[in-house]
Amino acid sequence: MSDYNQPVNIDNFDQIYSSRLASSITLIPASRLSLTPLIELLAGFAMDLEFSSDEQRFPIIADADLEKYAQRVAGTVAISLLELVFHYYPDANISSAEQRKIILAGERMGQALQYVNISRDIKRDAAIGRVYIPITWLEEEEIKPLDVIGDPDDPRLAKFEQRMIQKAEQLHISSVQAIGKLPREVRGPIKTTVESYMMIADMVRSRRCSARIEKGKLKVPLWRRLTLAWREMYANL
Repeated sequence: MSDYNQPVNIDNFDQIYSSRLASSITLIPASRLSLTPLIELLAGFAMDLEFSSDEQRFPIIADADLEKYAQRVAGTVAISLLELVFHYYPDANISSAEQRKIILAGERMGQALQYVNISRDIKRDAAIGRVYIPITWLEEEEIKPLDVIGDPDDPRLAKFEQRMIQKAEQLHISSVQAIGKLPREVRGPIKTTVESYMMIADMVRSRRCSARIEKGKLKVPLWRRLTLAWREMYANL
């Protein structure tokens, strides 16, 4: 585990912390953000730090661990994002009860997008000694986490990619309607982001079906992203 009391040493800190970034940060109304999601996000990062292939430490043991991780690193981000949306668009006339329902749906959507990330990045994660596929899943095929790290192209892993995508799709279906209840100004950008991730899920499927294991991160082609963005922005004019 890292020592959080030690100062972070970033050689090019001045370049990273540009005046543009600094001015953007000052616009974030921290008082409008709930503390709990931010603490849980840090807990998600702590789960990442628990991985150690040398010591054979893999914290994602069962479905409950996978769901907890996705909620912490992605569901929490969705909560904070939506809290900011409702802060900046108070004239949307959305009741507190309805806002709460939308935030809960957003939390589920965040988890869904994290499952897409995991399904896409099995090989990239294996390269840094991490396996987010639950150990209980791997045991069905008599696979160990170290086997995934040693051979992330193992065709048996396709089964788990598909299961991860199915979890994403189930959450997507159960929460996507909430986007239509958001203030009009943010519907297009949020819908574009969500559907871009679901396109990646489709690409993961086709990659395995065609036996193509891509180098680098799988991305939606620019023309498809632009087409999707135009369609969603136009729909919310």
